Amino acid sequence: MHRQIRSRDDLPDRQRKEYDRQRGHFYNAEGLRRNMRDAIDDGKTEFHAMKDDLYDGVCDVCNEEYDDGLARMLATLNQAAILPLSGSVITRFPTIVKAAEKKGICHMLVNDTRLEWVSADE
Repeated sequence: MHRQIRSRDDLPDRQRKEYDRQRGHFYNAEGLRRNMRDAIDDGKTEFHAMKDDLYDGVCDVCNEEYDDGLARMLATLNQAAILPLSGSVITRFPTIVKAAEKKGICHMLVNDTRLEWVSADE
């Protein structure tokens, strides 16, 4: 049975912990975006290039059939975590772009409506 979630408090404990973890990943990616914008030449463009590279590596996994949005999200994030990125100079610093940042970028792609955790027909 589906129900609308209006806030974090509407989630069961297990999903609330997952939500908090994913929120942390998003803010890791947001911090990377801000730092790269200021730290390297054309950082904004380079971050977008890395985001595009990540999208290309996870979109097929995200578009597969899943029982629910949580399963889709977890499969996509697992793919993102192991995906080697090369589409930006930012990825030359492997200790900066870790699994948490890649997962957070997936959430950014959802915000950009390029990925979707729960489709309209679910």
